Amino acid sequence: MNRPKLSLLWKTPLALVVWSCLAFGSEGELRIGEAQARKAALEKPSPAYPLVARQLKVTGTVQVEAAVDEQGGVQNVKILTGNAILAKSVVEAVRKWRFTPFEADGRPSRAIATLNFEFR
Repeated sequence: MNRPKLSLLWKTPLALVVWSCLAFGSEGELRIGEAQARKAALEKPSPAYPLVARQLKVTGTVQVEAAVDEQGGVQNVKILTGNAILAKSVVEAVRKWRFTPFEADGRPSRAIATLNFEFR
């Protein structure tokens, strides 16, 4: 079976679709890095360190993606990595975050923000 060379794929319209999915997400929302997301956060309560995790000396990083609507509210939080006990606390806190609305072409847009939380 002959497969096209990878370099040829980038010259096709499909490459534009792939690129826009990486930059704008799968449903047209913007992808926001952690630094930009934290800067745009108006309200950002910290996650509580769960008592059970503290007693068991559970430490680590929890990484989540927050789906932000056009008004800056968090609609959904998806756990990417991290301990389940710690992740529950992060999800509860991030659902309360509020952002300055992110914009695309001068209009408010949905966004996906990636955030990391350290527990030590």
